[in-house]
Amino acid sequence: MFNDDEPPVSLFSFQDIITSLTGIMIFFLLLLSLFILELTRKTQEESPVAGELEQVKVKNDILKKQISEISADIRGYRKRIQIAQTRDESALILERYRLEKKLTELKSQKSNFDKTLKEDREKHSDFEKQNRKLKQRRKELELKKRQCKEMTSKIEQKKKQISETRKTIEKRRKEVQVTIDSSINKIPVLIDCSMDKISIFDTQKKTRQVLSRKTPLLSTLVDEAVARLQQFPAHKYYFVFMVKPSAVNYIRFFIAVLRAKVGNVSLGVEPILEHEGVPDE
Repeated sequence: MFNDDEPPVSLFSFQDIITSLTGIMIFFLLLLSLFILELTRKTQEESPVAGELEQVKVKNDILKKQISEISADIRGYRKRIQIAQTRDESALILERYRLEKKLTELKSQKSNFDKTLKEDREKHSDFEKQNRKLKQRRKELELKKRQCKEMTSKIEQKKKQISETRKTIEKRRKEVQVTIDSSINKIPVLIDCSMDKISIFDTQKKTRQVLSRKTPLLSTLVDEAVARLQQFPAHKYYFVFMVKPSAVNYIRFFIAVLRAKVGNVSLGVEPILEHEGVPDE
């Protein structure tokens, strides 16, 4: 105990000393901790085991992730198996019926396909036969075409020969001396008749009209000749038919048509040779 008359003792200096020592100790502890951490880091970097350990950790993490994924898949498969195991028999019967119906449809389609394939093969066979026939027909047509060309060539040669023969006949043509009977008081009209041509010669005017056959029908040539002869009055002219051998087959028809259209006409018929002709004078 302190007496009242003694001066008081102050502890502030002691507290300051204690506080300063405590701060110094904390400072040294912090420095020591930093030194230990730095030393530990350097040791781990220099040691090869530390790198391998890090790789092992990474692989371990990857494996854990894969295991978790596999576990999730296994759980899903287990659920599916449980669902499949819990399906009732009626569902299986319906599935079987559906599959059998599908199998029947596929068999029907296969039968139809086989039938169509058979028909296509038969058609192909028919086409092949037709193709062979067409080839044979084409060969025959080619042969006939060559024969036609040969015949055409022969016909052209014959035409040339006929043309040359006609030219030769024209060169050797002999004019018939026509003597007019003085007892007939009419003007004679000389009509030179051949197969394809009729020549009408007016002895008064000294003019000649030549008509050629343009169609296979002789009646067309005869009608045209009769129309020309109608220009000559029957009371003034008489007709002298100079008939060549090639015109014998239609001369009676010619005279009959002329009499039918003109009436009672005076006419005469004189046969001549094929190379003979009526003079122009």
